[in-house]
Amino acid sequence: MTPGADDSYKSQTASIVSVNGSKGTTYVYAGDRWNSSHLGDSRYVWLPLQLDGAARTASMDWYDQWRIDTARGRWMLS
Repeated sequence: MTPGADDSYKSQTASIVSVNGSKGTTYVYAGDRWNSSHLGDSRYVWLPLQLDGAARTASMDWYDQWRIDTARGRWMLS
């Protein structure tokens, strides 16, 4: 398991995707969660990522369902 994986919901960072829109930018965490005994069953974790430039922190919460408005660059709960 990746160090700190409890904070990343048992995944490791694969990418951070920025979605720029008319109302702002949303960042999306894409983490890979390996299933070493059955690689074909490995999954990705996709979650909105909150960045605080002043505090230099990144955080995310688990949401079973959420969606993103790509035109506006905003995410919301489904």
